[in-house]
Amino acid sequence: MSYNPVKYADFVIALLNYCEARAPGVVEAVEVENEHPTGATYPERDPSRYYIDILKETYRRVKAHNPNILVIMDGIWGGAYHHLDDIYQLGGKGYFDRTNVHYYTEDYVPGQTVQPTDINTIWHYATTMRYLWRMAEDYEDYSAVMWLTEFGWRQQPENIKADWIIYTLDQSRKLGFVEKAEIYVGLSGGYPGGYDRMGLIYTDNDSNPSFLQLTTSYYRWQAYASSYPAWGLSHRELVPTVTPAAQDVAMDNPGFESGTADGWSSYGTIDATVKYSGRYSMRQVSTNSITTQLYTVEPGRLYEVTAWAKVDAPNPDTYYLWLAVGEFRTGTMDSQWPAPPNYYGVYDTRYYPKTWRRLRFLHRIPDNVDRIVVAFSGSGSTNGTFWIDDVSI
Repeated sequence: MSYNPVKYADFVIALLNYCEARAPGVVEAVEVENEHPTGATYPERDPSRYYIDILKETYRRVKAHNPNILVIMDGIWGGAYHHLDDIYQLGGKGYFDRTNVHYYTEDYVPGQTVQPTDINTIWHYATTMRYLWRMAEDYEDYSAVMWLTEFGWRQQPENIKADWIIYTLDQSRKLGFVEKAEIYVGLSGGYPGGYDRMGLIYTDNDSNPSFLQLTTSYYRWQAYASSYPAWGLSHRELVPTVTPAAQDVAMDNPGFESGTADGWSSYGTIDATVKYSGRYSMRQVSTNSITTQLYTVEPGRLYEVTAWAKVDAPNPDTYYLWLAVGEFRTGTMDSQWPAPPNYYGVYDTRYYPKTWRRLRFLHRIPDNVDRIVVAFSGSGSTNGTFWIDDVSI
């Protein structure tokens, strides 16, 4: 992610010139990067803070080349919802014309396909899109409506695949702020051998086909598009999302304003010098943790965890912050500690405003869990320091 943004933009402009010389006026949009900035895996350094320079430079260059071409941010993938908030924190508002999402429920849970209709998981399609749109609302960015530029299923029988495709299209239309939904892939070569079953059309060769096999999904998509040619906010309908908690968790001392560690089960040192807001924050060093006390929560309900974090280390590439939620099963002290999906790369925060980065993620409480803790832990090969402030559940 640390390549030169100017050279990337040079490439994009050269590519636009190439395309427009052969088919003038057909380029609708440029997607800046693909999934990597949101699909980074350990130990990728914070990809958002590299990506923002690439996005801004490319946006300026594309708009100077042709202001009518839309600039689309990279595809949010694998549950890295926080990436959109990172982009806004880093000053990205106004540097992308559409918010971009890739949605693949066959990739989210190893060995399991999550149904997009499953309203008991954060992977539920409408919940995913509504949460991202809420982030845009937080920054009053109502122009960057959403594009679903990749979605599909390749492991399901054709009838189920078609059902889920139409469900996704229908939810997109009803949400109102989803302007475009595009399957991946439309045409799949290699049939009947090595072809991609995600396609709407199967063929022997996708560049020079000798025949086309139109699928059930193709015909149902065609019929749906004919029935609903108009989309947009004026056509918006209410859609169900994962049921939220009835109320926030009433945390004890969430911003450390008591000047003590009251309300925290593991902690470092109260810091009156470095803080995000108020008078104090909590400072911790090395691979130690800052962990809330045990809180009662509503089983089966959706929460958002937020916090402000500052991370500093002698070698910023080798020290990072790890997040986890400790879930305690009802009536027992048995626990499991899931991390928020795809939340790698909480490294050096000096590039964020005032050197603090907001952390935020969705967490649905399992039906058999009634208590949780939230933990922030230092990790990596270099000893560093991190601070936490203003936590909410």
